[in-house]
Amino acid sequence: MRERDWENLLWNVRRGRSVLFTGPDLDAGAEPPTAALARHLGDLLRDEGRPVLGQSLPAVAQQLEDDPRFGRSDLEREVARFHEHVPALASDAVEARIATLPFPLVVTTDQGPRLGEALRASGKRVEVGRYHFRGANPPVTFANDPAAPLVYHLHGIVAEPPSLVLTERDVLELLERTLAQRPGLPDAVSAHLQKRDTTFLFLGAGLRQQYLRVLLHALKINRDDRSLAVEEGGAAGGRPDDTVLFYERGKITLYDAPVAAFVQDLRQRFEASGGAVAAAPSAPAAARPRVFISYASEDAARAKRLFEGLEGAGFDTWLDKARLEGGDHWDGTIEQEIGRSDYVLVLLSRALAAKIDSYVNAEIALALKRAGHVRAPFKCLIPLQIEPGEILPDLAAFQAEPLGVADDYDADLRRLVSLLRRDYQLRQRERVS
Repeated sequence: MRERDWENLLWNVRRGRSVLFTGPDLDAGAEPPTAALARHLGDLLRDEGRPVLGQSLPAVAQQLEDDPRFGRSDLEREVARFHEHVPALASDAVEARIATLPFPLVVTTDQGPRLGEALRASGKRVEVGRYHFRGANPPVTFANDPAAPLVYHLHGIVAEPPSLVLTERDVLELLERTLAQRPGLPDAVSAHLQKRDTTFLFLGAGLRQQYLRVLLHALKINRDDRSLAVEEGGAAGGRPDDTVLFYERGKITLYDAPVAAFVQDLRQRFEASGGAVAAAPSAPAAARPRVFISYASEDAARAKRLFEGLEGAGFDTWLDKARLEGGDHWDGTIEQEIGRSDYVLVLLSRALAAKIDSYVNAEIALALKRAGHVRAPFKCLIPLQIEPGEILPDLAAFQAEPLGVADDYDADLRRLVSLLRRDYQLRQRERVS
């Protein structure tokens, strides 16, 4: 590898500006984990007298799922069993070596817990998130801090079998969902992947798989700076294949080398260079406006999307599914959070209008009480129209704002963020004067 590439990589890694993107075969050994799992699934088919028609894991998994003697449940169960027998993490494992490096965000197609375990073993506070291409995607906490990294599993996690991307059909559906952003990645993650100063280190990510090119395109990762990919097994004859040319055009240098040896070299160079560069002292963080979101349970997905958008814009946002923890007293916690919020946003929909006897009505009553403490012209309670319909009589005195009702959600969200920021700044100025 060119020395200039090493210098560029170390410059960004030392400053916590590099996102790590890994695949499931980090520590391939004699047989990569994906090949071992494909062989195991193939053995199940052969035991039933079925010829195995493919070699890749998605192809074999698809055949097993489609076979009359098996099904999706069999596939998920066998994958879970396979991960249960993965060897314990050794101190010299690739994951353990990676864990000492300052990556604030790790995006992985691995579905097991080894990387998160390695990061925790190194003393870091780890947040784990996952993409569920067929289900709900809860908000994640991304601190952009190498000491508290987020590990985000793009192909689901084995602890939630329905989230797993296993078959060829799953891969196609994943691409369809990510391209359409239904559901999209958490806003904070998407924004970080697209930042102009974000670079990427791809380790064993499988960039020679064509679908990954489409996936990276769908994620709109930053390509204004050079990034590096390490894969073992190049094109015959030493000539660049189409995949290499594709990534070179996208400012991603593809380096053919064993991942384990590369990581060892990287760690040695990282330590020799002086390790992580301490972040410049920053001014105390300004207080963030506190926002409470009230909604009918049928509108949970839209409430989550709003939560992620406001969190990404810097608001301290409260959503019951994201903030309530086991053992919390629901009534007391909700009343406390509304009472300390600067703004209460109520999602207006047909589902909310139909709630004759529901807890959301109690939230609205508390919001009205909270709004009574805020004098004009400052705002507190803001109804958000997410579907056409009449405003609730209790909220008729408050100006409603649109949020996606005319299919321009992003523009509506920007206007809402601007409205909240402007009002909050006026409040701050009033307090100072």
